[in-house]
Amino acid sequence: MTKRSRECWEWIGVAVISLLTKGSSAASEEHWPPPRVQLVAFWNPYRGNPATLCYAEERPWAVVKQELTALAQRLGKSLSALQQRDRYGRPRPLAISTEGGQTAVQFRLPGEIIDRQQGVIHLAPFIEVWKEYRSLALDFFVALPAFNGLQDYEDRFVRIRFRGQAGGYSYLIWVKDPGFEALSLPLRSPPPPQPSVPWAPRRQVPWMLIMAVAGGSGLAIFFLTWGITRRRQRRSRK
Repeated sequence: MTKRSRECWEWIGVAVISLLTKGSSAASEEHWPPPRVQLVAFWNPYRGNPATLCYAEERPWAVVKQELTALAQRLGKSLSALQQRDRYGRPRPLAISTEGGQTAVQFRLPGEIIDRQQGVIHLAPFIEVWKEYRSLALDFFVALPAFNGLQDYEDRFVRIRFRGQAGGYSYLIWVKDPGFEALSLPLRSPPPPQPSVPWAPRRQVPWMLIMAVAGGSGLAIFFLTWGITRRRQRRSRK
């Protein structure tokens, strides 16, 4: 199998998984609208972090290119940063296809999206670019030492539901209000509030008894030592 054929089969695998997972996350939420945009991304720097973006309807190439350019700009990069590379390191044209009333584009996932050391995934750039579609699904396949990223979350602009396990992390996103330019989205879920335990006097009794016993023992040792010392003084005088 040639290198080009192997790469074609890799892209076919990405597309197949994209189709298999399309709508599967939404099915887990009974009242969740089906995603109009879905991302399936694989973290593999040796293969250029391949990703597939699927639109539920046909989209013209000019619109897709504009949206991908906006994603790159939010990361401080140009569109070429999202293009796969050939064996000479030259950027390849973005592969876009339309079939069955849907549009899909294959590109390179920028490394800044996933912070493996911190165990977090940056979701805000995707939501900011594709907010007008309202319903998004983002699926990341990445091996993280530990996942510390955002899970279920909701504010006035977005509602996010998380499903994940080691190696695969899926987000369903509903944009409630697209009237924002930059989304202040936390990278981590806030820690759950610790339940307050009321002070109970009876729980302090054992400690008070222990302190009392310890104090009494200390006094007993003091008087015993004092008595022995007094006896030795008397004997030395004799």
